[in-house]
Amino acid sequence: MNPKEKVIVVTWFYKDSPGWLDYRYRVSSIRERYDYLLVSNLREAQIELEVPDDSFHLLCGENTNFYYYWFYWLKVFFLLFKYKDNKVVFLSSFFAPMSSLFFLKRYILYWNEHPTHAYPDEGHFFKRIKNNIMLKLSYRGAKYANPVMPISIFQKDDLIAHGVKSDCISLIPMGVQDSFINHNDSDKEYDCNLALEIIYTGTVVRDRGRDVMLEALSIIKNTDIKIHLTMVGATPDQIALCSNLIDEYDISGFVTINGRVSGDLIPTILHKADLGICIWDDKPYWKFNPPTKLFEYLVAGLPVLVSRIRTHTEYVENKYSGIVFDYNANSLATALCYVWENRERLSEWKENAKVEGNKYLWRNIEPDFLVAID
Repeated sequence: MNPKEKVIVVTWFYKDSPGWLDYRYRVSSIRERYDYLLVSNLREAQIELEVPDDSFHLLCGENTNFYYYWFYWLKVFFLLFKYKDNKVVFLSSFFAPMSSLFFLKRYILYWNEHPTHAYPDEGHFFKRIKNNIMLKLSYRGAKYANPVMPISIFQKDDLIAHGVKSDCISLIPMGVQDSFINHNDSDKEYDCNLALEIIYTGTVVRDRGRDVMLEALSIIKNTDIKIHLTMVGATPDQIALCSNLIDEYDISGFVTINGRVSGDLIPTILHKADLGICIWDDKPYWKFNPPTKLFEYLVAGLPVLVSRIRTHTEYVENKYSGIVFDYNANSLATALCYVWENRERLSEWKENAKVEGNKYLWRNIEPDFLVAID
């Protein structure tokens, strides 16, 4: 039996990163095919990505300041010098600026974030110059990758527009494991007297619609509409802030805020809901990478309330597999009213969502991912 080829998987995570599952699927696929070493800045990554001790290498430890990034890149550079003839997978676009400078025989670059998120054209003069340089280095890193793996058609088009050759691009969408599939009958008759349960998973912050969601609930609280929102994924500080807003809006009966949970528990949580919600401010960088939770909702058979941004509306058809609203409290309140008044269509919407979600099962995406790495 021939030994497995050695692959070095290099990662970067922020402390309290909420979205581990997408990375876990990719690491699991690599583990089945290759002998691998996973490098990370967080010990938590070993647990979340289910990596054994002999396949895990911790560099630097936890920190998030800009100078630490450079220190981590430098440590990665010296480590990879030892493995320069091996295949290297940079499992984060965080590595894009430096990836072409590592003198590697071949590297694969996961392009999961638009570089303007990390390097916006804002701030003082010298900061903008620095960010502009890092932006150019990011696209340079993509040009030399073989391949670069964007997660959306918008990212792919943007890469091509910045000079990356199309034959060096492998579009690999984010996937969802089968455990998210809800095997309960979606055509089961819905009790129209019950409150509609809406689920939000992920970081609970202003730019991701926290205030819009809570204000929308305050608008409908004195109507006959029965809606309950559960948010899952808040840090202790975010829970405290949300609690203050809930008291201010007097909507304690309409919303529940929960902390972060293991990704393995998310499917069970989704299966108890009637609809999901994806809500983003219309930031330039969010016009390129869709949120993982959108696909998790669809696979779970949840119609999705989505704010009007193309990385939502590309995947959710209005009044078919979800409801589209503008990013403001009044528009969301109107969408909630529409859902309540048409709740007899909930089973139909759920079935449509489930059909759409089948496209994003990881088992259907994995073969293309492995071909791209091979």
